[in-house]
Amino acid sequence: MTIRLFCSYSRKDEAFRQALEVHLATLKRQNLVTWHDGLLEPGSDWDERIKQELETAEIIVLLVSPDFLASNYCYETEVERALQRHREKTACVIPVLLRPTDIEGLPLFQLNGYPRGLKPIAQWSNQDEAFVDVVKGIRKAVELMGNAVVPTASGSGAAGSRLPLQGFAFESVTVDATGKVIRHQPGEAQQWVEDLGNGVALEMVNIPGGSFLMGSPRDEEGRYDSESPQHRVAIAPFFMGKYPITQSQYQAVMGSNPSHFQENGAHRPVEEVSWEMAIAFCQKLSQKTRRDYRLPSEAEWEYACRAGTTTPFHFGETITTDLANFQGTDWEYSGTIYSGSYGKAPKGQYREETIPVGQFPPNTFGLFDMHGNVWEWCVDYWHPNYQGAPTDGRAWITGGDSGSRLLRGGSWCSNPLSCRSANRGRNTPDDRDRNFGFRVVLFAART
Repeated sequence: MTIRLFCSYSRKDEAFRQALEVHLATLKRQNLVTWHDGLLEPGSDWDERIKQELETAEIIVLLVSPDFLASNYCYETEVERALQRHREKTACVIPVLLRPTDIEGLPLFQLNGYPRGLKPIAQWSNQDEAFVDVVKGIRKAVELMGNAVVPTASGSGAAGSRLPLQGFAFESVTVDATGKVIRHQPGEAQQWVEDLGNGVALEMVNIPGGSFLMGSPRDEEGRYDSESPQHRVAIAPFFMGKYPITQSQYQAVMGSNPSHFQENGAHRPVEEVSWEMAIAFCQKLSQKTRRDYRLPSEAEWEYACRAGTTTPFHFGETITTDLANFQGTDWEYSGTIYSGSYGKAPKGQYREETIPVGQFPPNTFGLFDMHGNVWEWCVDYWHPNYQGAPTDGRAWITGGDSGSRLLRGGSWCSNPLSCRSANRGRNTPDDRDRNFGFRVVLFAART
């Protein structure tokens, strides 16, 4: 029997639609008939014909992009009816993310187990492979329908029929930064990529929720009283920047680059950034993307850094300059000698500057440069210890010293003690330094 597919898309994404048509060729030679508004006959009632095709299709494919969402007809008419038919089980609705857009919170991206964090097709290194996965979903829907579709009076198996779609679900699949396909098991972190324009992307990692002991135990080498008392904190899931914000990312959003270390600096972390400048970046990024980006709370930062570990560093008991960019040589400040080694680890080198992000292994959440390179601003006010600290991951912005903000992670010129997961730094919100940077978290999407 014949199964009809309706394709909803923006005309600005015509090339993507044509590519999908090519990949559907085998199915079209069998029993699949596709329709899109480019097939409208001259002089026909445009609105009526689209509604007719939308009502009689067993499969509705939505090619989503910023232009698609900007089209009132696509989003308010075709998507609304597609979702209604999905709820009625009279059509299988398959959303396809073409280009970066606000997918979080869109009901159509909650269908069929659609995996959060899928990289847009436009950003796959091999777009043919991306379309193959889309076609697999369409093929699965066709197979599930098969001869089980109950014809209506019009001869179509659409409106009025309930299709056997209970077994339809997307495979949880995404791609890494190089475009290589990764298949995830349930519960694994996935990535979301924000297109900042001009070839600049912001990679966000989905941090799973959980709880952890915040602070350091009393026997941890080099600990400070400000890291006490240890207390359990529950953290809700959130997205966090895979790397500290880079100079190219800052330039793409703010139109300037305040960094001191600008030579070959596109992939170096941005620095010379105050807390106030970091807040302004988050605000402008949120306006640009229609998503709520912000700085992490101190609890979120430590939870993300530890990634389930309880050791001083996410990679274990010690740190070396083969694992992070910090001052690995002894140094003196105000008459005090600071060691370039921690625990039983050997001393290392002092690079005396930032280096491009992602040069060292990530933690188990997939985050890079959580130790060293640049200090990272958090939202919170400074408090001298954790007495009365929130236990739900919220930023602590009551009481304490409102004239100081938290910094975490250490930097290229820090000793190894300062790079520990539990270590806490602070500075005034207007202070800029060539070792101050930040990374962002994605709090919730705007709809």
